[in-house]
Amino acid sequence: MNKSIKRLVATLSFAFASLISFSGCSILKGLEKSCDVEFVGGTPFTTTHVSTFGNGLTPHVNSGDIPVNHKFFGWTVYDNVHYSDSDFEHKYVLPDGIVRYDDIKNFVVDGKVTMKPLYINRDELPVYYLVVGWYAKTGTSGLDSDHVDAWVNDLNTYLVDSCGATEAQLKLVSVRPYDGNVGTAGGLINADGDVDITLGFGSNLKSQGGVEYVERFQTTFGGKDSRYVYKHETRPVVDSVYEWLKTDAARAALG
Repeated sequence: MNKSIKRLVATLSFAFASLISFSGCSILKGLEKSCDVEFVGGTPFTTTHVSTFGNGLTPHVNSGDIPVNHKFFGWTVYDNVHYSDSDFEHKYVLPDGIVRYDDIKNFVVDGKVTMKPLYINRDELPVYYLVVGWYAKTGTSGLDSDHVDAWVNDLNTYLVDSCGATEAQLKLVSVRPYDGNVGTAGGLINADGDVDITLGFGSNLKSQGGVEYVERFQTTFGGKDSRYVYKHETRPVVDSVYEWLKTDAARAALG
């Protein structure tokens, strides 16, 4: 092949690749849907933009904005629904959480969704049968939602078989992810104020996260060594689950 033909082939190849790339971008752009998300009721008000290919982040709420005897749980779509049932925790986006277009697309009006802080009167908070928190920073903790969801099935079976839990009590079992650095996650745990057991944190949950505990043991999750199970409260069901977690069978679903 002479030099002229080689140059022609190279030019055509580049042009073809460019066309494919441009067409691909155009196709993706045509499929993309997006909206603005405005967060109201905090200081200052903020706006983010989300799309099918790009998520947004929720802002903080200053402590001075939280009503007396209320707790800030996150951001919810602005409406008149009062979330006081035992399933309310699934109906809001956590502080420092991710806003996905698919989660809010049904609430878009004129290209915008408005979200407000969700405050719950502490007197109305459900009294949970058991609360387990897990460190959702997967690269550090070795835990992810798929493994935790599988473990929750094992947990419920254990609670029924070994603790005599009723169906009503199982509905009051809360297993929550805590993300961010240890300081941020610890602040969220302390703000919740009702976590019985935590999984996947390192040895610095108290020193850097500020979270007190009764006792702990070291283990491995998802191939990550030097992870811990912490017990923060002492009640029969908490003590029983904590001791169960010391067994390999109990932790099997967690990797």
